[in-house]
Amino acid sequence: MALMLAASAPALAYDYPYLTVHTAEGQTVALSVEQLELTIADGKLVAINEQGEQTFELGALDSMYFSAASGGGAVGIATVAQNSTGVDAYSMSGIHMGHFGSLTEAQSQLRQGVYVMKLEGKTIKMTVK
Repeated sequence: MALMLAASAPALAYDYPYLTVHTAEGQTVALSVEQLELTIADGKLVAINEQGEQTFELGALDSMYFSAASGGGAVGIATVAQNSTGVDAYSMSGIHMGHFGSLTEAQSQLRQGVYVMKLEGKTIKMTVK
């Protein structure tokens, strides 16, 4: 199963010239979005653009977001902890699907579909594939 999180934002990606990637080791890489091509295969994210090629282990990624400056600064996308406590899942029609200990637990127990998740005072959309 794959986990995809989305948050609504008034800004469009093309308004921001950088995709900033933070790794679990504390490394920050700002990639120009000009001619940016992202590929995910074999547990790796490969980013190719006019600057060259960067490869990241998926397990080592902490967060990724669009930014206006090469130093980062998140715009419209919030980081949500995978091991947060108390996650309520709702179907797109508003039916409460259950309470889970974490997003990971919800992902493993919910059927394929799109859900609204409430956790830590935030509401996000999650797709379970």
